[in-house]
Amino acid sequence: MLALLRHIFILMGLPCAAAAAEIETIRATSDLPNLVFVTGELAYGDDVRFRAALNGIDRGIVGLHSPGGNLDAGIEIGKAIRFRGLDTAVGPGSVCFSACALAWLAGHQRYLAPDAYVGFHAASIEKNGTLEETGMGNARVGAYLTNLGLSEQAVIEFTLPPPDQLKFLTGEMITRLNLNVTILTRSSRSDAGSTAMPQAPTAFATPPGQPSLHERAGQVVLALFEAPKKSGKQDYLRFLTGIYAETVDHFGKRKNRQEILAEADAYANRWPDQTITVKAAPLVTCSSNTCQVRGDAYFDARSAARNAHATGSFRYEIFVRDSGGRVQIVSQTSEVLNRSTVPLDRTNSLVWDIQKALARAGCQPGPVDGIWGSASAGAMRRFNARTRQRLPAEVPTQHARQAVVAARPSVCSR
Repeated sequence: MLALLRHIFILMGLPCAAAAAEIETIRATSDLPNLVFVTGELAYGDDVRFRAALNGIDRGIVGLHSPGGNLDAGIEIGKAIRFRGLDTAVGPGSVCFSACALAWLAGHQRYLAPDAYVGFHAASIEKNGTLEETGMGNARVGAYLTNLGLSEQAVIEFTLPPPDQLKFLTGEMITRLNLNVTILTRSSRSDAGSTAMPQAPTAFATPPGQPSLHERAGQVVLALFEAPKKSGKQDYLRFLTGIYAETVDHFGKRKNRQEILAEADAYANRWPDQTITVKAAPLVTCSSNTCQVRGDAYFDARSAARNAHATGSFRYEIFVRDSGGRVQIVSQTSEVLNRSTVPLDRTNSLVWDIQKALARAGCQPGPVDGIWGSASAGAMRRFNARTRQRLPAEVPTQHARQAVVAARPSVCSR
């Protein structure tokens, strides 16, 4: 094994090629297993060349040094690696980003040098010279990573950063996401080629490319705003579990994480389709292990069930803290700068009819505006109490319309 690792340390320190990847195979000897090295940007068709290079190879290790490239090539190379049960490695000073990182994750055993870069981001396509995230690509990446046995949290974190950013792998992530990674470290012996294994993944040093606390604080806040539009509600709640501390100063009240998750769940039910877009890069100020993150953002929230479409902007202030390499939110507040709510579908008469009937019944639904809000829900609950019914209050229904329209006038006022 030491001889094998010596080859990895020597051969992996190569500059990335500018075009298609170079693929080199070193056949097994009495001392070493089969070695396959992939260096340079991955291009369409490189997976075909890679499979050809594996001819006759059933066991061995694949060394990777690449800035990424074609998504299909990276995934197909990863599938070939997993099918043959090969190990993967990123050597000292080497990089493995994007599509390359996906291929590296396919290794039966994953090796990583402490000064290597491994980075992930969302799948993208190029349009008019700029990279745009692709939902279809992220779906394919998610299916691929799931088939590799990675957790849902790992899938979310590896596809969350936008195409022009990278999420670098850290020792904390290796442990938290339960990744099977062996970290390569040089021994204290004078022989520069010899190596020694650490006792646990926590021995992994932060790669030189790992963002500073200042950068990570901004990334956490941006991820908080981006997450709802990139995943379903359950994935969103799992993501929030990881970025909130156990107790948080949340909009002026001290709350535990579960309380915040319950509120986020209720808000997601109220506004199933929500998007937040930051106006500019957050303003980040750090002191010791805590950072203040401030900025303005737009919001767009829609609910087909309540026929409501809310838009506006708000100013946020969030404090994050680095606790043992894990950045989490410890305080959050915001101020709404402007807000407008209109009917999502002005031709939808359901909400209008129920509101008018509730007003006629004296149940005080608020303005008859075609938007099912808190006032309408409160009026529906008052109607239920007066008529001893159990009609849904949070969303309007046809059954509710029939019952309220048929009710006596001023039933809530008697």
